[in-house]
Amino acid sequence: MTAPAPSLRRNTAVLLVGNAIALAAPLITVPYLARVLGPTGWAPVLLAQALAAWLVMVMEFGFDLSGTRALARARADSVERAAVVHGVQSAKLLLAPVATIVLVTAFRLTPDLRGVDGLLGWTLAYVLLRGLNPFWFFQGLERVGSAVLVDSGARLAAALGVFVFVHGPADAARVLALQAIAALGATVVLTLQMTRDTALPLPTIAKGISTLKAGLTLFAFRAASGGFAALNIFVVSLLGTPALVAVFGGAERIIRAGIGTLNPLTQAILPRVSFLRATDAAAADRLVQRSLLVTGGLGLL
Repeated sequence: MTAPAPSLRRNTAVLLVGNAIALAAPLITVPYLARVLGPTGWAPVLLAQALAAWLVMVMEFGFDLSGTRALARARADSVERAAVVHGVQSAKLLLAPVATIVLVTAFRLTPDLRGVDGLLGWTLAYVLLRGLNPFWFFQGLERVGSAVLVDSGARLAAALGVFVFVHGPADAARVLALQAIAALGATVVLTLQMTRDTALPLPTIAKGISTLKAGLTLFAFRAASGGFAALNIFVVSLLGTPALVAVFGGAERIIRAGIGTLNPLTQAILPRVSFLRATDAAAADRLVQRSLLVTGGLGLL
């Protein structure tokens, strides 16, 4: 007997709550950090966060799209499900040294990132830990409730920790430290939950390479649609002063958070459509049409 389909409305609501928390974090911390760090302390943090966001996108390699889609289609087959997870995790581990090299090089070449003690190490820790987060796995299985609780709870804890541990320019690196520690907690907990559901073999280079090749098209789409935005602040840093970076970066972070308002709808609908495409193509078409009307209408509003 086939297990009942998860509630699409419930998953959408849970993801919307998680997205609201992700939106709230910069809204509550940006004004505070801009005041206590000042331009000289705030600018390196913004640059490090922008670079980290771009490298996390590289490590995720569009697997929130391609991995989620593949897992949704294979959810009823435990062997195939394990193969999908094995491939994605192997690919992410292959991308980790690439992200490390790019990050270290960028820190060495960007004047505003030099001289902030500990900023490089904590930024690298955040990139690797956030990049290895298996949130996509729970999206693919449409079991996002506990995953959102863990992930959003970690984000909120990091944001609240800013008010406790960051009080002046000398504490700038602590912003990334808090985010890295939160990413560690979320990634460890979600990975343990994932391994309890799906037995995983050790990562392999061959499996990682084949998965990267299979996901290249969707990664290119993701990079083209959003990757460039994360690097705008570097252009500003090359042309202007730390004060200008601080003014631009704070506002730009809030705008980027707002742009993602409709992401939860995509996160909820994609695995359901992928699953239905393999089991009931007509139902998948109807869901695509309805989702287009909903997201298009909300976008216009």
